[in-house]
Amino acid sequence: MLVKRNPRVLASALPDGNTALLVVETGRYVTFDETATAIWQRIEQPISFNDLIASLMAEYDVSNDVLQSDVRNALHALEDKQVLTLTE
Repeated sequence: MLVKRNPRVLASALPDGNTALLVVETGRYVTFDETATAIWQRIEQPISFNDLIASLMAEYDVSNDVLQSDVRNALHALEDKQVLTLTE
C-alpha cells in the first residue's frame, strides 16, 4: 500500500507539538496528536506502508503487530477525512 498526502491540505504545527490541518475541499479542520503528527511528517513524500511502519518502529517501543494495526486504522480514518490517499 502506498500512502500519499492530499496536496490540497494545509498543515500548521501547533505550539504543543501537535498539528492542525485544513482540508480545502471540505473546509474541515483536523487536529493531530503527537503520534498522528509523526505519521504526517513521514508521509511528506509518498511512502509505502511497510517503510512507514519501519520508520515508526525505530522511534516507538511497541510490537510490530500492534503498530501495524493501529497505523492501518489511523490511515483509513484519515483517508475517510480526505487527508491522504491509500493505493495498492
